Amino acid sequence: MIRNNAYHGCRLALSFLVGTLLMAGELWGQQSSLRDSLLPIVHQTAYEQDNIELAIDQLEVLINSDDALEADSALYARFNFWTKHHDVAEAILDELVVDHNTNMDYHLSRIDVLEVDGRFEESQELIQEALEIFPEDTRLMYRLAYSSQQQSDIVMTRKVLSDILTIEPQNEKALLLTKELQTQLNTNSIIADYYGIGALSYYSVAYAKKYSETGTLIGRLSVAQRNETQGYQLSADWYKTLDKTRYIYAHLGYSNTLLYPKIRINGGFYQYLQNNFNAALFLSYMDFRTDQIVVINPSINYDNDELLIGGGVSYVRGNTNSDLSYQVKLRRYANVRNNFIEVAYGTLASEDLNRINNDVDFSRQFISVGGQVGLFKHHSLGANYAIALSANQTNQDQLSIFLRVNF
Repeated sequence: MIRNNAYHGCRLALSFLVGTLLMAGELWGQQSSLRDSLLPIVHQTAYEQDNIELAIDQLEVLINSDDALEADSALYARFNFWTKHHDVAEAILDELVVDHNTNMDYHLSRIDVLEVDGRFEESQELIQEALEIFPEDTRLMYRLAYSSQQQSDIVMTRKVLSDILTIEPQNEKALLLTKELQTQLNTNSIIADYYGIGALSYYSVAYAKKYSETGTLIGRLSVAQRNETQGYQLSADWYKTLDKTRYIYAHLGYSNTLLYPKIRINGGFYQYLQNNFNAALFLSYMDFRTDQIVVINPSINYDNDELLIGGGVSYVRGNTNSDLSYQVKLRRYANVRNNFIEVAYGTLASEDLNRINNDVDFSRQFISVGGQVGLFKHHSLGANYAIALSANQTNQDQLSIFLRVNF
């Protein structure tokens, strides 16, 4: 199972030399086996020196000897998983599961390797096979519920969670996933929100409905007011999940006031990558009657059960000039993803700011703090406050609040 990797060539040669010397010592009458001599070196390299790659090379000497045991292969798979050599880890764990199919740890480790790469359909097959051996193991049952949720199989997810809670009514993971799932199961929502910056205020109310085949549709009526000027905007949004790793988004809006674009057309594409990374690309066209603006916004995020870290860049092109803006953010989830706090830092492009106030400092930077909390019956409330960091007095802080009622 030696990996053909030139990067490890020198260290691998050194490791073989160490192994050769140890075996030579054994021939000269030493009492310890190669395994007894080499394992302490591997553990010291991995855990004390924090050099997992070198520990892998050292362990390969043992793996390819007659002294290797089952536990050594499991350790070798674990080290390769930690260093993201997932193909190597998967191959070893496949063999271990076949040869030792009553060892639960091997089943769970093999599932981990697949799911960290977003291969939930394959992991679900392995879970079903393991459940034939361990039919009421709640750890496996939870993994089945989680993989089903990732594939948007809500019926299967609900059934498995119900089975888990029948066996273990206080199973914490199952209770949390049940709570999170309930939000996804709501097919109707009413959303009311407010956004304000200085004398400019926006109010809107929206109705959202989920359809199993066509996706989620949202209709929205918005009203904006600035001093004596007032107007409205009608808009529609559509979200469609293509598969377990991709969704698309489209928006169309019309307004009778300069406070909104007369016509706004948005489109977006989201793609799950692997190892908890995802990327998105959003495009926007806005006709403000006096000028037209095009926005291109790619972004990338690392998003797991506890943290979201990411950001994006926006290219904004108007009739007379173009500009760039950026934003980075850090989000910390609570016990479920519906509850979180978030801090962000970034800039606004000049064409964005021109819609707010012609006199603002176009280099304006901001920092924002916000969050969301789940309320009773799975409703949610969120708020965000953005603080202008530029010295120009025309730069105003921003406040946004929303309330979502699900039913």
